[in-house]
Amino acid sequence: MFFGPITGLSFIISLLVLLVGLIIRPLVFIVSKPAKLFSPVRKKNKPLMAAALIVFTFTLYASVTTFVIVETAKHPRTTMLAFASTFIPCDELYVSPSEHNVILRLDDVQAYGWSDVSIRMMDDAISNDMPIVAGIIPKDLAEDKKLVNFLERESCNIEFALHGYDHGAISDFDEVIGEFEALTYEVASEKLKIGIDEIEKDFNNNITTFIPPQNRISLEATAALEEYNLYLSKSGKGYYDYDAKTWNYDDNEPISATEVMKTCDTVFKNGDNLCVIMLHPQDFIDEEGKIDEEKYSEYKKLLSLINLSDFSTVRFSDMIALHSSK
Repeated sequence: MFFGPITGLSFIISLLVLLVGLIIRPLVFIVSKPAKLFSPVRKKNKPLMAAALIVFTFTLYASVTTFVIVETAKHPRTTMLAFASTFIPCDELYVSPSEHNVILRLDDVQAYGWSDVSIRMMDDAISNDMPIVAGIIPKDLAEDKKLVNFLERESCNIEFALHGYDHGAISDFDEVIGEFEALTYEVASEKLKIGIDEIEKDFNNNITTFIPPQNRISLEATAALEEYNLYLSKSGKGYYDYDAKTWNYDDNEPISATEVMKTCDTVFKNGDNLCVIMLHPQDFIDEEGKIDEEKYSEYKKLLSLINLSDFSTVRFSDMIALHSSK
């Protein structure tokens, strides 16, 4: 129902009450005073109609209030903005894989960690008629109300991919070991379950894809993905690496939008039909952790270049479905 299951039922009941109020007076006349039914004289006092309208108004108000209270109790992070989003359905973009497909993979979408930048990046992609994949770090996600509300409102155009649980890394002297890089099957399975439960507690999105933190994962952890029907991040083919990126980690400098597009062109010329572009919100911030408009302009340029190309912007789930149908 439009107002949700609780409100929808109450709204129907209140309408029935109003309809009964509308027909009960003629019925009374028919039964007791048929001659007065068509009389031009009408009593000004209409207690039954007034009572019906009062019941209708009160029931509608009570049902909406009940719905808000129940939903807020179930999800404490809920705000009026999130509640308002239940009245405005997500406007889903049309997605159709083609010969040349691009996935915008935004990693490190997490509570408070550059979440304003993540929101802006996802919003700009959707505004350019492009769905986007959010590599979500689920630990404490529900605490960031602004991020969660945005993800709820645009959930039909944002694919939720599991990006570890807490993205924790272990430092082994000069080497960094990724969260899932050295896990046993049992530990990986437990972390996957906790992460999926954290996301599904607040969202209805079906998770199909796992993005390993630091792009590293053990064979045992890879095997554990099958327990939850999760694919590694590239189109369900069994490998998880990205094709293009917006930051050069060797030289610690950004990569231009033009270079990103050239990389995808090379991928397609080599016979692949998918180019995964790895993005991070921290690629576009300054030393104070705020968005750097000059760096961010390259992201907006990348979106423009993709729009001008013959590339189709899709999600992992679209490519998985495409491969599954063959």
